[in-house]
Amino acid sequence: MTAPAGHTAWTGLTAGALWALLASPSVGRLIGFIGTFLGVVVLHTLWDTFSGSLVFIVLAIISIGWLFWELRRYRTFVEHPVGPLQPN
Repeated sequence: MTAPAGHTAWTGLTAGALWALLASPSVGRLIGFIGTFLGVVVLHTLWDTFSGSLVFIVLAIISIGWLFWELRRYRTFVEHPVGPLQPN
Protein backbone atom coordinates (compact mmCIF):
# COMPACT_ATOMS: atom_id res chain seq x y z
CA MET A 1 0.00 0.00 0.00
CA THR A 2 2.89 2.38 0.67
CA ALA A 3 4.92 1.26 -2.38
CA PRO A 4 3.74 4.20 -4.56
CA ALA A 5 5.20 6.51 -1.92
CA GLY A 6 8.48 4.70 -2.42
CA HIS A 7 9.20 3.57 -5.95
CA THR A 8 7.01 6.15 -7.66
CA ALA A 9 8.41 9.04 -5.63
CA TRP A 10 11.99 7.85 -6.05
CA THR A 11 11.57 7.52 -9.82
CA GLY A 12 10.05 11.00 -9.95
CA LEU A 13 12.88 12.48 -7.90
CA THR A 14 15.58 10.86 -10.01
CA ALA A 15 13.90 11.70 -13.32
CA GLY A 16 13.30 15.29 -12.21
CA ALA A 17 16.93 15.78 -11.20
CA LEU A 18 18.10 14.24 -14.48
CA TRP A 19 15.73 16.43 -16.49
CA ALA A 20 16.93 19.55 -14.64
CA LEU A 21 20.53 18.60 -15.43
CA LEU A 22 19.78 18.01 -19.11
CA ALA A 23 17.68 21.18 -19.44
CA SER A 24 20.32 23.42 -17.92
CA PRO A 25 23.67 21.65 -17.54
CA SER A 26 25.93 22.95 -14.79
CA VAL A 27 28.19 21.62 -12.09
CA GLY A 28 25.55 22.48 -9.48
CA ARG A 29 22.87 20.50 -11.30
CA LEU A 30 25.28 17.57 -11.74
CA ILE A 31 25.97 17.59 -8.00
CA GLY A 32 22.20 17.87 -7.40
CA PHE A 33 21.54 14.84 -9.60
CA ILE A 34 24.26 12.78 -7.92
CA GLY A 35 22.97 13.80 -4.48
CA THR A 36 19.39 12.96 -5.43
CA PHE A 37 20.42 9.61 -6.85
CA LEU A 38 22.40 8.73 -3.73
CA GLY A 39 19.53 9.88 -1.49
CA VAL A 40 17.08 7.70 -3.40
CA VAL A 41 19.45 4.73 -3.16
CA VAL A 42 19.69 5.25 0.62
CA LEU A 43 15.90 5.47 0.98
CA HIS A 44 15.43 2.33 -1.10
CA THR A 45 18.07 0.51 0.94
CA LEU A 46 16.34 1.49 4.17
CA TRP A 47 13.00 0.37 2.69
CA ASP A 48 14.44 -3.05 1.83
CA THR A 49 16.44 -3.43 5.06
CA PHE A 50 13.85 -2.66 7.73
CA SER A 51 10.35 -3.98 8.09
CA GLY A 52 7.34 -2.77 9.93
CA SER A 53 4.51 -0.41 9.20
CA LEU A 54 6.01 2.49 11.14
CA VAL A 55 9.28 2.38 9.16
CA PHE A 56 7.40 2.24 5.86
CA ILE A 57 5.17 5.15 6.86
CA VAL A 58 8.14 7.29 7.93
CA LEU A 59 10.02 6.53 4.71
CA ALA A 60 6.87 7.21 2.68
CA ILE A 61 6.41 10.60 4.35
CA ILE A 62 10.06 11.49 3.71
CA SER A 63 9.83 10.36 0.08
CA ILE A 64 6.56 12.13 -0.71
CA GLY A 65 7.64 15.25 1.17
CA TRP A 66 10.91 15.38 -0.74
CA LEU A 67 9.08 14.83 -4.04
CA PHE A 68 6.63 17.69 -3.39
CA TRP A 69 9.48 19.95 -2.28
CA GLU A 70 11.32 19.27 -5.55
CA LEU A 71 8.18 19.67 -7.65
CA ARG A 72 7.74 23.10 -6.11
CA ARG A 73 11.35 23.97 -6.98
CA TYR A 74 11.08 22.64 -10.54
CA ARG A 75 8.13 24.92 -11.24
CA THR A 76 10.70 27.65 -11.94
CA PHE A 77 11.36 25.93 -15.27
CA VAL A 78 7.92 27.11 -16.37
CA GLU A 79 9.16 30.68 -15.98
CA HIS A 80 12.37 29.92 -17.91
CA PRO A 81 11.49 27.71 -20.88
CA VAL A 82 14.23 25.70 -22.57
CA GLY A 83 15.09 26.89 -26.08
CA PRO A 84 14.83 24.75 -29.21
CA LEU A 85 17.13 21.79 -29.48
CA GLN A 86 20.09 22.19 -31.78
CA PRO A 87 21.06 19.33 -34.12
CA ASN A 88 24.50 17.79 -33.57
